[in-house]
Amino acid sequence: MDLKSTMLLIGLAIVFACSPEQPAADEDELDIILRSPINTDGSIDSTNLAIIEFETLVYEFDTISQGEKVDYSFLFKNVGKADLLISDVQSSCGCTITNYEKGPLQAGQESKIDFTFDSTDKEGIQDKSITVYANTYPNKTILKFKGFVIK
Repeated sequence: MDLKSTMLLIGLAIVFACSPEQPAADEDELDIILRSPINTDGSIDSTNLAIIEFETLVYEFDTISQGEKVDYSFLFKNVGKADLLISDVQSSCGCTITNYEKGPLQAGQESKIDFTFDSTDKEGIQDKSITVYANTYPNKTILKFKGFVIK
């Protein structure tokens, strides 16, 4: 083994030896984390899942002038049996700001995801998306908004 390989192995050993220990999760936590909602026959077991149901997945804002802002709220409900927890909401561009409740949403409760689209420096057809990540199956939902920006 040459000197470079030896130094690399020593460096890796130090990095892994010095990393903080992770506390072991108890069996209940692991069961919740690892539980797959897919049965062996391919069907989905929704008995213990949060299910997010949006009133609409697409919002069309028609025609606006460049520089105008569009505000809209995507309304949704947790129609599942478990608490719904949205872990992240990402927009497809920096021109869109989102806001949503960060805490758990109990079964049967309603909420919304607000967004503001800033059309500054935009022109023509706009077809943007907002991706919602949650403890659902599948774990992401894609919302769309469309419109036209004139100069």
